[in-house]
Amino acid sequence: MIRTARAVALVVILAACGGGDSKSSIAASTPEGPRAADDLAITSHDGGMVLAIRHDTIRMRLSDSARATAKTEMAKATADTSGGSIGNWIKAKVVSTVEKGMQMEMSVPVTGVKLLVREDSSIRFEMKDGKSVVGFSSKSKSKGTVGSFKPDDAEKFVAFVKPKLAP
Repeated sequence: MIRTARAVALVVILAACGGGDSKSSIAASTPEGPRAADDLAITSHDGGMVLAIRHDTIRMRLSDSARATAKTEMAKATADTSGGSIGNWIKAKVVSTVEKGMQMEMSVPVTGVKLLVREDSSIRFEMKDGKSVVGFSSKSKSKGTVGSFKPDDAEKFVAFVKPKLAP
């Protein structure tokens, strides 16, 4: 659950990075209904995050299993209704907000990525705007870092995306 909480925190942090030039900014969305199929998707070692590419956009989101685990934990936490009517109303609002947040998908246009580097099982993005650097690594303790991938998966992702990067 701690990893899921970190992943949700990352989603919120990345959402805060949005704005600016639409060609390079990180955007957050909560898709309605089923998601379109990804061209390529890899899942972090801990199973909590998915890094994918669909058409010309790199996407980051919580995995289905992480969302299911979080929903189970929230159901346990909200099963106790002894908090009174106001407490239960607040609890229901918080759970609703968190569930919507767990559906969020961060997206970055490939045209906004300056550099994509695989380092062992880690993947690091540097954005053209010079402000955003997003890393996926278990070695780093930085706030913008979550999970890592199997080295083969990381290599496959970088190899798939690099040719799409504009000079």
